[in-house]
Amino acid sequence: MKPYHHAKSRPIGSYLYFGVFTVALTFLTWLKYDAELFAQQVHSKDIYDPQFNITLPIDGPTFTPSKNYSISVQNAAVASDIEQCSKLGVSILQQGGNAADSAVTVALCIGTINSYSSGIGGGGFIVSKLIDNPTALSFDCREMAPSKSFKEMFNYHEEKARVGGLAVAIPGELKGLYELFQHHGSGNVEWKDLILPVAELAEVGWTV
Repeated sequence: MKPYHHAKSRPIGSYLYFGVFTVALTFLTWLKYDAELFAQQVHSKDIYDPQFNITLPIDGPTFTPSKNYSISVQNAAVASDIEQCSKLGVSILQQGGNAADSAVTVALCIGTINSYSSGIGGGGFIVSKLIDNPTALSFDCREMAPSKSFKEMFNYHEEKARVGGLAVAIPGELKGLYELFQHHGSGNVEWKDLILPVAELAEVGWTV
């Protein structure tokens, strides 16, 4: 029987599957410069922490958000749910990287600090588009069942689909991020340049 690669495996719980990859939280705006021009013209003095004041708590969801909660930038911006990760993303831009390069580092950083909801043990979806190319790329890097799994393997053992080794799927996030780097990376930074800052953060630690 041909292996069925999408068996209903649930390694840690469906809630984790849908939250493992929060790269969607990374919002990068690239307004004017392509990667080569950006590397030539943007220096550390051109990218700085935004200056604005926010009074907490912020009001609930609205279709008419206050401009007091917005910032305006000329070159690029990185936003994620973790300030340290956003700053690492900015550092990649300062080295001549582009939005795709920065997104890789930010995603890996989020997976390190917020490992309960993201990380290389899971997967996700990536949609990426270069500013000078009308075609967007979509990467499906969700987890997959092992090659020897089959459709009926949990028919009489439903608990094993949730607990134990058979419930573990093959992670896809790291492969997806590498494909993003290969297809849409700037070419100005190497793969190791995107990983080492996160590895150093994991080595040193962070404040919880």
